[in-house]
Amino acid sequence: MLHDHADRRAELLFSQEVALNREFASGPLQGIAPILDVIHLGPLLMCGCGTLYHPRCPRGCNLPLQRFDPPTREFPALRCSKCEYELSAEFVHQRGHELHGPRAKPCCTKDDDAFASVGTIVNFVLREAMVMESLDMSLGDYAAYREKQHGTPLGAGERALHYFGMLPRGRASG
Repeated sequence: MLHDHADRRAELLFSQEVALNREFASGPLQGIAPILDVIHLGPLLMCGCGTLYHPRCPRGCNLPLQRFDPPTREFPALRCSKCEYELSAEFVHQRGHELHGPRAKPCCTKDDDAFASVGTIVNFVLREAMVMESLDMSLGDYAAYREKQHGTPLGAGERALHYFGMLPRGRASG
């Protein structure tokens, strides 16, 4: 996932990374960097009590905030469709606490609740997120393990040829 204050350029780079990882998942090194799925994850926060929620307008409109892409700015924002409250990713570090106040969440809604103003941004705006398999070893060690499982280990030059699809299949698979 991208950090909460990512701009459009970072989102474009992340989209390119998603596309490259999809190629890895279906290319000659299938299984080396395994993507399980790519999902669209909306705004998501976690209250101090552990509840995950989509933030509502902190001004009390009670409407869920939605992604807004101002045409003249580089950062996406969250916006209320009723009162036009807006929080840009550019200013989330200064004003992000507004999203975990008592009017923005479904739980801990009273000012005197223990977690009324406590929260963590999990995902700021609607965007893609990669769900990948977690590895308990380095990628290099995993690649070596996969090679041993599928035949004779390849040398560095052969691995490069295999990666770019230039090594005959018979040699790559054993």
